[in-house]
Amino acid sequence: GDPDAEDRRLITALKEMTPNDAAVFQRIYSDQPFPDTGLYSETKSIGSVDGLALETWPRDWAVALINHFHPNVADTCIEQLIIIGCLGTAFRAEGHQKNPTLPKNDRARKSDWERFVRDSAALRAYLTATSIGTSLAKAVRE
Repeated sequence: GDPDAEDRRLITALKEMTPNDAAVFQRIYSDQPFPDTGLYSETKSIGSVDGLALETWPRDWAVALINHFHPNVADTCIEQLIIIGCLGTAFRAEGHQKNPTLPKNDRARKSDWERFVRDSAALRAYLTATSIGTSLAKAVRE
């Protein structure tokens, strides 16, 4: 491969960012705490955690947290960061009802099982770090 390809991708990502996108990017990948956010003040940056694993953030939670610092632009900026490759999206099925009603017998209709699945879990969007995002964050810190 081309040894300069990574640098060109980082420059392209930077060129695609608005000032608000850059501010949100910096906040998401920052190692700085989130002051005045109560329980979330010690939230770690998205990306590696102690160099071992990738931290992910629920998208709805991230939008609310980022809006605390950059009012009314978080969702748009996060979407742009996904488009240019600085963030990724993953979905997880999460339970949202304690006692969904199981279909009563083996002859349950398909709609009974569909209702059970729908009532048992919902997909939740998560933001993930990307290689371009982590490389760019590292480059701008150095």
